[in-house]
Amino acid sequence: MLYSAAVLLAINLLDGFIILKRGSRITPDGYPHWLNPLIGVSIFLVYFLFVIKAYQQIRNKKNIYLKLVSWSFLLSVITYILFYILQLITFKYFPQWDPSIVSYKELGAEYSGPQFRPFYDLLIGPFEILYYGSSTFLRTFFNFIQQKLILSLLIPGLFLFFKKIKS
Repeated sequence: MLYSAAVLLAINLLDGFIILKRGSRITPDGYPHWLNPLIGVSIFLVYFLFVIKAYQQIRNKKNIYLKLVSWSFLLSVITYILFYILQLITFKYFPQWDPSIVSYKELGAEYSGPQFRPFYDLLIGPFEILYYGSSTFLRTFFNFIQQKLILSLLIPGLFLFFKKIKS
């Protein structure tokens, strides 16, 4: 689990590093067009590999789907906490390396620091994406799919579905 959390943290760091490097050249939507699908596929792949590894350990037990969902969501929570700690350290000690400060400056707003809102960010935020949407349906759909709660519910189901088709 820690390897998966470290890889997810590295993906988030790479995302922030690209935002720092691109600075004012970020597209009007706030993200390079090629980066969003690449980050999404890599996060999806990490969760899928984690579910495969977890399945190997619990394959002979009951309620496999619920256990896989709980393990996936636990990975999401651990990653969220580690990334929050990293954001807090970066904001406090290395503000010149904080991609959130760069993004807020590009928007002309003031950044007051990272906020620890796990209930909102992990459980409510994904559904707010559907409500407010984006410029296109596909962008809204992929932003919704990339949320940790949705990945925790979707990937174990997909894995068990593919496992059932295979056998």
